[in-house]
Amino acid sequence: MASSPPFLPKSNLHINWVLITNEIPYTGELIRSIFVNHIFILKYLFALIGTLILQIQTSRADFLFTDNCKKAYTEIMALRLQKAIPLLQAEKKENPNNDFPYLLENYIDFLVLSIGEEKAEFEARKGNKDFRLNRIQKGAANSPYYLYAQAETHLLWAMARLKFGEYLTAASEANKAYHLLVQNEKRYPDFIPNKNALGQMHCIIGIIPSQFKWAVKMIGMDGTIPQGIGELRQVLNVATTNPEYGHLWPETAFFLTFLELNLHKDERVINDLYLIFKKRQDHTPLMTFCLASIAMKTGHSTEAIECLNSREKGADYFPFYYLDFLSGLAKANHLDPSANASFTTYIANFKGKNYIKSAYQKMAWVEFVNGNPAAYRSTMEKLKTVGYSDMDEDKVAQKEAESGLFPNPFLLKARMLCDGGYYKEALAALIDKYDSDNFITNSDQTEFTYRLGRIYHLWKKPDQAINYYKLTIDKGRKSKHYFACNSALQLGIIYEDKGDKPLARTYYELCLKLPTDEYKGSLDTKAKAGLQRVK
Repeated sequence: MASSPPFLPKSNLHINWVLITNEIPYTGELIRSIFVNHIFILKYLFALIGTLILQIQTSRADFLFTDNCKKAYTEIMALRLQKAIPLLQAEKKENPNNDFPYLLENYIDFLVLSIGEEKAEFEARKGNKDFRLNRIQKGAANSPYYLYAQAETHLLWAMARLKFGEYLTAASEANKAYHLLVQNEKRYPDFIPNKNALGQMHCIIGIIPSQFKWAVKMIGMDGTIPQGIGELRQVLNVATTNPEYGHLWPETAFFLTFLELNLHKDERVINDLYLIFKKRQDHTPLMTFCLASIAMKTGHSTEAIECLNSREKGADYFPFYYLDFLSGLAKANHLDPSANASFTTYIANFKGKNYIKSAYQKMAWVEFVNGNPAAYRSTMEKLKTVGYSDMDEDKVAQKEAESGLFPNPFLLKARMLCDGGYYKEALAALIDKYDSDNFITNSDQTEFTYRLGRIYHLWKKPDQAINYYKLTIDKGRKSKHYFACNSALQLGIIYEDKGDKPLARTYYELCLKLPTDEYKGSLDTKAKAGLQRVK
């Protein structure tokens, strides 16, 4: 932490006054006379001293991306946080006027809170924001980093607060960040780090539900997902080709990966990102997360497993236990019983509250498809008593546990294999086992057509998927299961890919209208993102 500004404490000022007035003959009376009879002179002197102090403060601070800062940033993005801290401390000692370390310390707090999700850590660290922001605000106002650093501080803490339910404060901070970034963009239109943060902000604004758009517009905030992604792609291109901004690559790639997989779904961009990640051969935790997530979402679970097995880990790295969850998921989709060891590692070590129920659910599935219904039952009973139901995945897991029903084994096996990219095996699990006695209920029949649609769609056979998706909507239009709702979303994506924007809009809007108790938040978000793309 930085030392306090070099002002004399009040006690020292008092001691000096006593020394002057009482121990030097006649000086006290002289000063008292000046104070009484010439107070305007003292006012002038104090004003002059204040001006000099202000000038010293203004000139003393700057934003210098020194070697120490560059090395620290690299270590932070690699999650080697304990190696970054001494570098920042050294920089403060060597260059006490440099404000850049205080910005980087915010990145450390953000990653610790976002990845670890520990409430106690949040309470212990959130007081850091005001101190760092005050320090940064005294920095060099003529630097392109001046407004940017303030905005980043607000933005990082806004995103961290969302994890812990401080929504009003997060909204206020996001608003401040946005207006600072817009102001800085006008001052320095070619400043690449600002474009990176503004791109993230535009995407965040684009995600806000339509019923709240009026409030966002009222406070002067505007942005769309395509706009933000376009800015982030620009930054990624610059970071790839210009060594000056190479340090921005991990952060931009991380955020762009999340957006492309969950909102934008531009297959060409996703494939390009996948190839770039593979070429870089970066096995640090954040980059492993990016590559493994892309591999799993594009049906390459085997490559995802290899990537996760190759990741760098150990005492030097801040623990990223979600990678164990991903590892378990990738193995589960191959019906591999060893998946449950990875899920167990996640459950035993992760101190946050998300995906705990989902991990138990996937463990139960692995047991069930491998012929152990008793273990399925006991695992689902355990699920009821652990974790939270804030995330869609955890809500669905809780609902399944509370139903007390066994899943359809053929549908479950097809689902897991399809999610893993094993499309031929997934199709065989349905077609080879088809018997009307195996799919008795309306829910099973609806899911049967839905699974066929998903298999053909992900297998790059969209024309074969269309009829199955439409059948699913007809069968499940009134169901609370997500099959019809997601079928509408997927039809929107197919017709968007075909260039038929009117029909794509029709199905995106249908997705928003169809009822479901499962994954509704994420399905609506994706449908709204689709509508933005096909305006």
